[in-house]
Amino acid sequence: MLTLRFRRHAVALVIALIGACALASPAGAATKPYSVVISPSTVPADVSVPFQAAFTNRTTSQTLGSANLTVPAGFSISGVSVGTGTATRSGNIVQLRNLGVAPGKSVVATVVATVTSGNPCAPAGFAWAVAAKQSNDFNGTGNDFGPLAPDSSLTTSATCDGTATQCTVASCLGTLNDADASISVDVPGSTGFLTISRGGGLDCAGYDEILAQDFVVDFLPDQGTVGGIKIVTINITKEAMQASTNNGLAQVNVCFGAPFAFPVKPGTPNLQSFDGLNIGLLPDCGAPPCVADRRSVGGGATIVVRAPGGDQDPRYGP
Repeated sequence: MLTLRFRRHAVALVIALIGACALASPAGAATKPYSVVISPSTVPADVSVPFQAAFTNRTTSQTLGSANLTVPAGFSISGVSVGTGTATRSGNIVQLRNLGVAPGKSVVATVVATVTSGNPCAPAGFAWAVAAKQSNDFNGTGNDFGPLAPDSSLTTSATCDGTATQCTVASCLGTLNDADASISVDVPGSTGFLTISRGGGLDCAGYDEILAQDFVVDFLPDQGTVGGIKIVTINITKEAMQASTNNGLAQVNVCFGAPFAFPVKPGTPNLQSFDGLNIGLLPDCGAPPCVADRRSVGGGATIVVRAPGGDQDPRYGP
């Protein structure tokens, strides 16, 4: 009897262990992380924009084979493509197949679309959706990729007062004129897509910004290229200068916001976090980002900034 009891207990223990392992396996199952970043993040309404979705395989051994990218409702799609594999449309879903993205590698899908404005136009935010699999044809179970890495970005903001410029090697100059100020952005010798819009304002410690709204600049280089140094010229009107406590030219600074760290003007507060960016007052040039020139023009002020190249784009709040 003792032997029988022992065997029954042993069998029960083995069954319990098997059950526990079966229950624990989903939580302990290997994940297949990946990231997706949609660029540009801010666009003007009613303008055709080549959105780029950069897929990066964050695993160490699995290949990302396929994905479905869902474009937000309200976008009018005119074209889709992908760097490797195939891209087709089914409604607002972009079907990406045969991608073959190896561990640590990336592929970029392009969706040419227009954010249609309402009547009257109003700023709006939109969310993209994505799903990915290891299989090349987006079929099968148990081969889903996930989770999305925390540095993924799947949102787009649309503004009513922005501009967009398709850049060529011969010319890459975008401008935006507003009642209180204007801005021009020149990216010499660069090809890509340049958008400029107004933001909700920056707030650098120890400085009273002259403009209630900042300028948001987003340069998206063509695939395989890198954008050059940006020459940014901001013209502040006489009326805006007179309404500000910082109305002397020497007191005019640029509150700069970017996703990277940069040196601040000597004697001013260190970098602060604001809306997911580092912000601080720019120093005079040297190395970019920096203020290259300040001058009075007809009672207003002109400030020239040299900003770094690439696609990590900044915000400007003089």
